[in-house]
Amino acid sequence: MKNQCYAFKKKPFEERFAESTKMKELYPDKVPIILDLDPSFKNITKYKFLIPSNLTVAHLLNSIRTIVKLEKEKALFIFVNESIPPVTQIISNLYNAYSDPDGFLYVSVALESVFGS
Repeated sequence: MKNQCYAFKKKPFEERFAESTKMKELYPDKVPIILDLDPSFKNITKYKFLIPSNLTVAHLLNSIRTIVKLEKEKALFIFVNESIPPVTQIISNLYNAYSDPDGFLYVSVALESVFGS
C-alpha cells in the first residue's frame, strides 16, 4: 500500500528518529504514532499523531472513528506488530513493547463491513 505512511517510512532513519525524539521531548506524556490507514480512507491526509500515553486501545479506536467519520455499520480494526491488541491495553505499554527503533509506534488501521452491508 503506497500511502503517506509508506512515504514517511522511506525517509532516512536519522530524520525519523530526530522527529520522534523532538516530539517526545516537547510532549513527554504523549506517544508518537504513525497510522497506516486502509486505502478506503481517501479523505484523511493526516497520519502522524501524538496520543496521550495513558489512553487505551478502545479510546484510540473511538478517536479514529471520530476522525474518519465512520458509519456505525463499519468495523474498525487496528494492528500493532501484525496482531490485534486488546482494547484494554494502554498505549504506553504498546509503545514500550512494539515501537520502531525510529521512535514511532506504527499502527495499521483496517476497515470491514459488518451487519450484512
